[in-house]
Amino acid sequence: MGPGWEVVIVEAPAASDGDGGSGTPEAVAAARGAEIYVGYGVPAGVVAAGRGTLKWAHSGTAGVGASLPHLAGSGVVLTNSAAVHAEPIADWTIAAVAYFARALDRMREFQAAAQWARSAFADLEVPVRELGELRLGVLVSAASVRPSRGVGCPSG
Repeated sequence: MGPGWEVVIVEAPAASDGDGGSGTPEAVAAARGAEIYVGYGVPAGVVAAGRGTLKWAHSGTAGVGASLPHLAGSGVVLTNSAAVHAEPIADWTIAAVAYFARALDRMREFQAAAQWARSAFADLEVPVRELGELRLGVLVSAASVRPSRGVGCPSG
């Protein structure tokens, strides 16, 4: 950052799950007069404190739905970290599919009960699947986004 910029680090704990937290008094105080805000979600108090000066807000969360109502009409540019989470979520999904396909959940149950479950698995009482025989369906939700008039894009 060049001269004339001040970076304020808020030491208060922040919720990073979901759309982020509701904000802390420290975050609200730091947003007064700020042009840029970086946090987990953009709480209403931060938007109110930055009214007139806040130009850009970045959320470290993938979801920003809870931030949208109080940012609407504010002129603040909102960005988020959705793409950052893609690979870890894919890794977790593969691990979860393998965990249940290979019946590791049942193995843990037998282990916790101190039971030797050789016959349950050998006699196929507990189904164990090969990953190659599985079919995975992916459901996606899509939204149509149309640019507003006057931002240099043709309207449709």
